[in-house]
Amino acid sequence: MRQRLFLVPLLFCLIAISGCQDKTFKTYTANVPTYISYEAFRTMEPVLSSSQDVKNPGKIYIKGQYLFINERYEGVHVFDNTDPSNPHSLGFIAIHANMDMAMKNDILYVDNYTDLLAIDLSDPMNPELVSRTEDVFNFTNGGAIPGIDANFPIAEFNPAFGVITGWTLQEVTTETYPNSFFIQEDWFLIDTFESTAMTSDPTFGSAGIGGSMARFTIALDHLYTLQDHELSAFDISNDASPSHQNDVQINRLAETIFPHGEHLFIGTTSGMIIYSITNPSLPNFVSEYEHWVSCDPVF
Repeated sequence: MRQRLFLVPLLFCLIAISGCQDKTFKTYTANVPTYISYEAFRTMEPVLSSSQDVKNPGKIYIKGQYLFINERYEGVHVFDNTDPSNPHSLGFIAIHANMDMAMKNDILYVDNYTDLLAIDLSDPMNPELVSRTEDVFNFTNGGAIPGIDANFPIAEFNPAFGVITGWTLQEVTTETYPNSFFIQEDWFLIDTFESTAMTSDPTFGSAGIGGSMARFTIALDHLYTLQDHELSAFDISNDASPSHQNDVQINRLAETIFPHGEHLFIGTTSGMIIYSITNPSLPNFVSEYEHWVSCDPVF
């Protein structure tokens, strides 16, 4: 009992000492976000503009005679791939913070910051937004928005303030405390580019084929998306109206996804996980294997 009585006041003393440390401040130049409201952001619809050079290529996707190449975080380049040896650019669809895509029949599914868009490309020269599923993705990577000066860190940002549209260099001041750990303000982006192939796998049905770094894939009338530790399923039996079904938590950092038969193969930073989609709306864990920590494309 004496030991307990001694420990209680000692604990209060430690709390008091740690709570009374003098604040200090650190001032530095950083990339500070600019915002627009979610309401204004969601009035923007995809429009095909004139062709642009592919400068920062991301994911790649083939559907029928068309080839789609993501311009990282900016949108999608559309090519007529009738002659695969000489794809012909049709134009560029600007889509803010876009990183992934997949297509079923004439509907292209893309991420747009926190939202999922379904875009009708039955006439590729006149894309039409047919549905927007709001707030299905957690947008937490400030480094994904173009315009950052890589010579400076990213200032603190708050998604509640609105949609980040760009960056300006400003001086910012943050509080620090003596005898406390200080986390370096820094950021990084991972470069990837995908390969493509065609397949006769009936899993795909009327869908196209994504690359080995895809985070969107289609199988059995469902769109599956990956985001860090989460696998999401959307029923797209009605192509133009995706219905969010379930989110499945993954115990590893998921990076890539590819369907085959009634299974999803998910590459992670430390191995591959296999899920059954016998029930397409609720993927079920089957097995996994371990490997060294690395990037894990799967195709």
